[in-house]
Amino acid sequence: MAPREHIFFFLHAIPLLVLLPLAVSTTTSNDSFSFVYDGFSGVNLTLDGNAKVTPDGLLELTNDTSTLATPSTRPR
Repeated sequence: MAPREHIFFFLHAIPLLVLLPLAVSTTTSNDSFSFVYDGFSGVNLTLDGNAKVTPDGLLELTNDTSTLATPSTRPR
């Protein structure tokens, strides 16, 4: 490559070198999905495993352990 081509390549590589680590860091962050419905108090639920209804009426399907989740069912 001629010196001019090196400069052209380098000027185009700078944004990639700056933006690529930012893109990787945002995609590897621990993004979580949350759903809130606070009307589970007094409802006849069948709970299993870690699932529980909090005193505020929230249905908690997971705890602080990131690998455990449990289902819950409600009779119709």
